[in-house]
Amino acid sequence: MIPNAKVQGFEQDSSGRLKCRLKSKPEGGKANEELIKFLAKKLSVASDDIKLLRGATSRNKTLKIDTQTTVHDALLLLGVEIQNKL
Repeated sequence: MIPNAKVQGFEQDSSGRLKCRLKSKPEGGKANEELIKFLAKKLSVASDDIKLLRGATSRNKTLKIDTQTTVHDALLLLGVEIQNKL
């Protein structure tokens, strides 16, 4: 996660990790809340279907998303170019 960015969006780095740029500052859990709301909107799921499992105070997060969407389709919904590593 990259907080305090000018534009929201997702990208995949060379190792295959998903990065999210958020407008919120990493203060008081605001960036985590924005991440969950932004993901929920992009994936068309309820915010309650996304759980932050690890990394509440770290840039590296582990999330659980309850959805029937495949990883491939989720990446397409997030606007991420799909790499062969997945």
